[in-house]
Amino acid sequence: MEIRHAQPADYGRVISRVNAWWGGREMAPMLPRLFFVHFEGTSYVVDGDDGRSRPS
Repeated sequence: MEIRHAQPADYGRVISRVNAWWGGREMAPMLPRLFFVHFEGTSYVVDGDDGRSRPS
């Protein structure tokens, strides 16, 4: 696994899983793509052995 700063390119992988991470709550509309640009230097993802990105 690799922990790294989130990048705008991670948006698609994260947004497709965010509702499940929140226990099925509808959270995807609250996470705009702009956050991945604006908070790039302070947000992290974990790239796992399966190639999927996860927020941390």
